[in-house]
Amino acid sequence: GTYVRFAGLDLTKQIRAVDRTVPIIIYSSARAAQTYKQEALAAGATAITSSPTALINELQLGVTILTTS
Repeated sequence: GTYVRFAGLDLTKQIRAVDRTVPIIIYSSARAAQTYKQEALAAGATAITSSPTALINELQLGVTILTTS
């Protein structure tokens, strides 16, 4: 396949165009998480992280929100 630099942000925007409620958590390198955090959040990401612990916490929070809605 072809490398697309901002494929994750593009996908986030496409998902948000269809559904504003589904949680989108981007897991990336520490550098990318820091560099692209504002762009990811502006695109509609719920969170962006490079920390496995933060990722697990976000996933648990998402499950809690989805099961209590």
